[in-house]
Amino acid sequence: MISQNQFFGGAQALSIGADTTVYAERFRCHMVTATTTSLKLLLEDATRLKTGGPQFEIVNVGANTFTLTNSAGTTLATLTSNQWATVSLLDNSSATGLWWVSVGTAGSAAPAGPTELMYF
Repeated sequence: MISQNQFFGGAQALSIGADTTVYAERFRCHMVTATTTSLKLLLEDATRLKTGGPQFEIVNVGANTFTLTNSAGTTLATLTSNQWATVSLLDNSSATGLWWVSVGTAGSAAPAGPTELMYF
């Protein structure tokens, strides 16, 4: 069973100037500002996490686009300014994991259905 802190979590403002690993269980919402272009936000080693949930959010609150990747650097999503990704781990049998990612844009409707979902 996960703790209340892990389930309800919190939020962090994260400014990145280099490729950076984000730790899903520390916060439920990561509000990211990339200070330069071509940066990667890497998800941690999936074998360290439980599958299923809770889901967590990655929000690009800055002007620069960055790439959300698994721990090996494989692209899961590219987030432009004001976009967010809802992320959940489906399989933790390898370090790269199998992730569920849904991307949306601030001010838009929620993703419409299966065509909006990506599994990696």
